[in-house]
This record gives sequence, C-alpha cells and structure tokens, in this order.
Amino acid sequence: MKKTVNSVWFLSLALADFIFCFFLPLLMAYIVLGRQWPFGTVICKLCLLSAYLNMSASVLQLTIISIDRCISVVFPVWCQNHRTVRLAVKVVLAIWIVSLLLNVSYLINTHADDSDDNFVACYKEWAMERAQFMGWYYDEEEEKEKIKIRKAMFIMRSISMFAVPFTIILISCTLIFFKMRKFRKPKRSRRSFRLIIAVVVCFFICWFPYNIWPFITISGQYWNLDRLITEISVCLAYFSSCINPIIYVFFCHDFKKNFIKSLPARSTKLSMKILT
Repeated sequence: MKKTVNSVWFLSLALADFIFCFFLPLLMAYIVLGRQWPFGTVICKLCLLSAYLNMSASVLQLTIISIDRCISVVFPVWCQNHRTVRLAVKVVLAIWIVSLLLNVSYLINTHADDSDDNFVACYKEWAMERAQFMGWYYDEEEEKEKIKIRKAMFIMRSISMFAVPFTIILISCTLIFFKMRKFRKPKRSRRSFRLIIAVVVCFFICWFPYNIWPFITISGQYWNLDRLITEISVCLAYFSSCINPIIYVFFCHDFKKNFIKSLPARSTKLSMKILT
C-alpha cells in the first residue's frame, strides 16, 4: 500500500498491537507457572511496561483514527489542504510519547521479588496489588496512603484511557453516520452504520470492565469471584488487540482491494522461485 495518512495510522496501531501480543507468551507462562516469574527483573519491568504502554498507545490511536475519519467526512476541504503524511507522523510520535509518560510509573514500580528461594513474583510495588496476586493478608489501614495514590492513578487512567477516548469515538462516529446518511445511498449508509456500531460496541465491551473493576477491588469490596472477574476484564482488554485488525483494517475497502490484488503477484513470484 502507498504511504498515506491511513497507512500511518494503521502501521502505528499494528505496531502497538504487535508489541503487546509479543509479550503475551511471557504473561501466559507466568500464569501457567502459578505466578512464578523465571525471567528476571529486567524482563519483568519490560513485560508489564509493554502491556500498559501499548494498550495506551492502541486506545489513543483508535481515538485519533475516529477523529481523522470524522474530520475527513465533515470537513473534506480542510483535509485536502492540511491532512498530510508528515502531520500524521508527528501525531503518531506524540501518541507514543504521551503513552510512555502515562505508564513510566509501571517501569519504576515493577519488581521481581526473589526474597523467597522457592518463589519469584513479578509485581507492581503497591501492596494491594502484591497481596491480590500473591494471596497475602492485606492491611488497608497500614497502606492508606498507597491506596490514595493508587486510586488517583486509576482515576487518571480511566479518564484518559477510557472516558475521554470513548466519548470522542462515540461523538465522531455519530457525526460520520449522520453526514454519510445525508449524502449517500441508503444501502451504503446502512453498511457504514453497522461498522460504526461495531467500533463503538467493541471498544466499550473491551475496555469498560477493565477500567471500572479496579475501583471495586481497591475499595476493599472483595467477592468470591474477584480473581475470575479480574482475569476476565484483563482478557477483554487484551482481546481488543486481536479485534482491532478485523475492524479497522480488514473491513477497509482499500486494504481488501490491495490485498486481493497482491495475491496473484505473490503467487507468481513464489512460483517463479520454485521453478528456478
């Protein structure tokens, strides 16, 4: 595909999803081994940082894609004059810098605890997080200040990584739908409407439990299914990295056209190599 604004968006989104998924086998091994971490402190820090960093970059990129599509539909003349690849690259760099700043605390506060000769844990420094994963007793009174700090971080993360992006995506998709409904054929409008609904619903399902459930656990209201609900909310957030390519790339007309067009060329080149 040619180097366009859309290809820059999708490349950044693909990079975030790929790096995030690249570290998933380590997290899977950690869970399978009963939360025993055999990979050392450096990998522990990088693994958790990559998870949070690329989830943030992915969410911000999805928000930018929605804004860009909305502006392209609502203000086509402005886009023709100002929507450039160079501007897109600058926006992408800003997204990654903001994501790093939002998650640098995880790099600082993540540790691999090897104080127990028979057990090594990879955890964030906050005592409640450690207690939740290790099954230790947690005294809320002794860690009151840490709870306040953690609540503030949860609030900041939920606002910046869910409330604001979801609101922007919802508004952008609504504006796109009404604009396309006004100027395009009903059949095309219905197809676009279904895609818009899919974007909004998938984003909400994947990220709402992940951003809301920590507020329940941090308040001390633990249930019997606390661990299960926590794992489900995390898995839904992880699943967004799998669903992104389907919604934002494979449903894209240009991608399908170029992908189908490239298949004969790839097949021909492969056949020539085999014959020679």
